[in-house]
Amino acid sequence: MPPTHPATAPLRKQHARSSAGIADLSPSLLDRITARAVIPPHQLHQARRGLALVLLAVAIFVFLLRGPGHTVATIAVHGIEAGEEFTSSNVAERAVDATGLAPSSLITPAEAIGSRAATPIRAGEILTDARLLTPRIVDENSHAAGARAVPVRLSDPAVTSLLQPGDRVDVVAVPPGSELPARVLAKDVAVLFTSSPGDTGGALAVLALGPSDAVAVAAHAAQGIVTVTLR
Repeated sequence: MPPTHPATAPLRKQHARSSAGIADLSPSLLDRITARAVIPPHQLHQARRGLALVLLAVAIFVFLLRGPGHTVATIAVHGIEAGEEFTSSNVAERAVDATGLAPSSLITPAEAIGSRAATPIRAGEILTDARLLTPRIVDENSHAAGARAVPVRLSDPAVTSLLQPGDRVDVVAVPPGSELPARVLAKDVAVLFTSSPGDTGGALAVLALGPSDAVAVAAHAAQGIVTVTLR
């Protein structure tokens, strides 16, 4: 090895320090990763435009799926019998055509749940307030203000099976083992609905009666001496 000249030694040390300083200024691994993670302004603008196009496509898809003239309403999930109670299992909210929606249509299932059906309802039918057995509906069926829905167990259970919601009947008291003639308690009475024959004690006919007729019929029905004749 050639001998180091004493005059060049300081120069070699200064060169080494300068080389070390240059190495210290080189970016670290973290700096390089951060630099790559930063999106240039023009690329960021393109990414935003792409995201906006994706959101627009989703909105158009939802619009086409529901249709331009659609809204929500409450429908019957399956067929519901007159007198059956509305529950979360037989009514639901669905998207429907707004053009054929009646003003009295029910929007949310909560408007129906807990009430009973005034008439039979088909599966998929949009519910209206006229389908709910309310005091107003009972009044309309009985043609009397303050009407009552009176459950009556007829003396001949077979007669109950012949009745349909909306039938008009006369209610007759037939005292058993008595010489007294049958007596008409109420005329032109509307049948709201009948209960299931499997109910405890047998089927019931629920009738819409004016206030005075309701008391008389209920009193005789409690004695089991009431029947009806169909009009």
